[in-house]
Amino acid sequence: MPGIDQSEADFIAVIELHAQEHAAKESARIPAAFEGIQVNFCKTPDCVNFGVPEDDDGVKWSRDPAKTRRYAKVSAGKDYPHLRCNACKASFPLKSNEGIAQEVARLAGEAKADICCPDESCSNHGFPVGLGKPLYSSFGKTAIGSPRWKCMACSKTFSAPKTATHRQRQSHKNKLIFTLLVNQMAMRRICEVAEIGPKALYDKIDFIHRQCQAFAASREAMLPNLPIRRLYLGVDRQDYAVNWTQRDDRRNVVLSSATTVDNETGYCFGMHVNFDPSLDPTAVEQDAHDSLDYRLSPPFRKHAREWMESDYRASVARSAKLVPGGTVAC
Repeated sequence: MPGIDQSEADFIAVIELHAQEHAAKESARIPAAFEGIQVNFCKTPDCVNFGVPEDDDGVKWSRDPAKTRRYAKVSAGKDYPHLRCNACKASFPLKSNEGIAQEVARLAGEAKADICCPDESCSNHGFPVGLGKPLYSSFGKTAIGSPRWKCMACSKTFSAPKTATHRQRQSHKNKLIFTLLVNQMAMRRICEVAEIGPKALYDKIDFIHRQCQAFAASREAMLPNLPIRRLYLGVDRQDYAVNWTQRDDRRNVVLSSATTVDNETGYCFGMHVNFDPSLDPTAVEQDAHDSLDYRLSPPFRKHAREWMESDYRASVARSAKLVPGGTVAC
């Protein structure tokens, strides 16, 4: 392009690409499948459309039922699209398949306990060292006796601690602190009883959390090999009000969680909270702005699973209409 440099041309190309992606999403009736995931189908078990997603082969309405689309697109409010099943007349909200795939990846990453190449760009990343050659080779031990491996793809070496407590000076207090935590003792009282400072307490809480995840992951990794004919799971949701995060904004923060339990044994697969500490809110907002995400309804967004600034402001506006006087303290 005459009159502009390469950096400006690259920027324009990115904007045009985002615009094309935005136009494709805006014209779609339902969110496209993502990594094999498509959850936008009828949820009524005895319906002929149960588990069958929408397609674009049919028409909106026809005298011949075989030519009519399975679902009609309806709305339950602004930016809240639904599908209505033409067979059983049940309606359900559209969900983002990309957002669900992102959550699956996040939860799978939390439960991951296997040691692998730490370089995320390496082809062996995600494959455990237990697979051995030709992916990894033993590379001796560190000075404290921890095993070391060499990745055969990127030639980098890495090690795993010989023991989980190899750098802890007061590891004998872990059991006491764990017991006090599960018995819901206040943080200040735990510091007094265990005779440790606040920083040491929070470090041990992080350590206990990692150990619990590793323990659960090692046990659940054996599930595919257990003689289980069928799992019957019970799922429940609960909201938790936690303390405010800033002195200037002292409203409580509400987190939602989903807990899954095996009905027969009572084994809990975990309580998963709708909070991702790995995200940077500023970076997410900027990317949503650059990719024109704000112009799409939530099910079609790239950041469908995140609570955006615009979503918060819209929620405040809706709440203001429900409060006498029409104002909400912000």
